[in-house]
Amino acid sequence: MLYAIIGAGIVVVLGVLFVRNTTADDPRRDSDLSVPLRRFARSAMSLITAGEDYGYLAARDNRRVLADAWDVHETDQARATLHALVQGTTPDPVAIAWDMVRAIHVARMAAGAGYLSQDESWAWVAHAASGLQRTFAGWTELANAFAQGRSSWAAAVGMDVTAITRDTQDNIEICRPMWRMMPFQTRLV
Repeated sequence: MLYAIIGAGIVVVLGVLFVRNTTADDPRRDSDLSVPLRRFARSAMSLITAGEDYGYLAARDNRRVLADAWDVHETDQARATLHALVQGTTPDPVAIAWDMVRAIHVARMAAGAGYLSQDESWAWVAHAASGLQRTFAGWTELANAFAQGRSSWAAAVGMDVTAITRDTQDNIEICRPMWRMMPFQTRLV
């Protein structure tokens, strides 16, 4: 139930932040595209963010999202949340997609909030990305599993599943050009 409440909050807050604060002016945004792990991370978390890396938003915005949506207020809580997401206790591909994509996103927000160093954030991202590559053959397979997970979460928390499904499908369409330029099984490190 806690994850359901947390998930509901993150959808609302991230939508508001995306409208108010894009990362387009941050020079790191474009340089990330030359690093395979960072390009993979942006491609994966785009299922949530429609192409953005929230790790480059203002620290106060990341802190607010992490507090409101994840009950994360400091470094140890960020690490505990990431550990819970990446522990991989189930072989279910839908759960793996749902948890690992969110782990990538939380790791980047935690860096943006100042709770994790950039290096530690990218280490968490590498761990989650590796789990995704071991589980899925490609971006479409990952996207379908993530969409299933997000719809199941929306139903569990009483959200409008049709709206969540439409939002996820819109994000998938935004992701497709990135995915064509980033083969899923690219060596990341």
